[in-house]
Amino acid sequence: MPTATDLVTDLPADFEVFGQAVDTDFVDLLGGTTGQILSKTSATDLDFTWIANDQGDITGVTAGNGITVTSPTGPVPTVAINTAVTADLTTAQTLTNKKLSDSTTTIVDVSDPTKAIKFDVAGTTAITGTIATAFTTAKTVTIPDTTGTVALTNGVVNNTLTTTTGDIIYASAANTPARLGIGSASQVLSVSGGIPAWSTPSTGAMTLISTTSFSAQSSQSFNSVFSATYNNYKVMITTFGSADTQMNFRFRASGTDNSSANYNYAVIGTGAISGSTSTDGNAGSATSMQIGSNNNTVQRQLISMDIISPFSTTSTKGLSYSFIRSRTAIFGGNGYGLLDVSGTAFDGFTLIPASGTLSGTVSIYGMSI
Repeated sequence: MPTATDLVTDLPADFEVFGQAVDTDFVDLLGGTTGQILSKTSATDLDFTWIANDQGDITGVTAGNGITVTSPTGPVPTVAINTAVTADLTTAQTLTNKKLSDSTTTIVDVSDPTKAIKFDVAGTTAITGTIATAFTTAKTVTIPDTTGTVALTNGVVNNTLTTTTGDIIYASAANTPARLGIGSASQVLSVSGGIPAWSTPSTGAMTLISTTSFSAQSSQSFNSVFSATYNNYKVMITTFGSADTQMNFRFRASGTDNSSANYNYAVIGTGAISGSTSTDGNAGSATSMQIGSNNNTVQRQLISMDIISPFSTTSTKGLSYSFIRSRTAIFGGNGYGLLDVSGTAFDGFTLIPASGTLSGTVSIYGMSI
């Protein structure tokens, strides 16, 4: 390459030398293809190379899900977000700072407790209201698919509370579900102590409490037959004994007879054929009340007795009775008795023959009056 001080002695030759030098120094400028750009290969002067045009300028924009691109390769691409996006229902989705809406209800900002919310399961709206209240009060959600396990703890009764076919769920207290087991055949649902209970229905004005048959007993007791359920009772007695003697009656409580000398009674009997009468009584010093006789096996006796307020702790206990017995001459009578003992609730009674043994059947009814 000629320098600035070289003399031109042979112009054609000097130009040839100059051209060869230019060709050598700028050789890196040769070549390349359409669209490539010139790039420095190193810090050396005139050290270039041709490369693809990907060194920072946008060469194209590819649209993704929910995005539309106009003029993707330029010179000025336009990018727009679709207003309607089809959700991917096959995989779990996380929505952050998003707006959910339907035709009637919108959650604009879930951090704002005043915004409206709607929770819908299988087309049945179950939870509505504001965010501040929708998930803090008891709600009922209808789940159409009963397979598997659904953990719902607010406002739902656990199905393990019922153990037997026919069980009933009721509230034993506010917000406290409880189980009432199925009752017996012919029982009816009633209320006892403010909660549901099974009970035996009354038959008219009287309800049969018990029927007991016995044989050759020196005395016969009946326990737990009086209660607060009824004020008064009807007792039907059919007896016969090993000896012809009188029948006595005592109240009892918690399995123990009241044998104190505080019974009052009066009885009168009349012969059906002779018309003769007999009387007996005691004014508060007897240890039992006479209610008729305990005839021998040939002479049976029927007693119909009303017992008044035996379970009351404040009222005087009383009874009224009539009896008839079969003898060679039929004999019958009536009587009454009183026991003025306060503070004791008597739940039973005892039949006692004056001698020998007694056999028979006793039926006890609670009276609704």
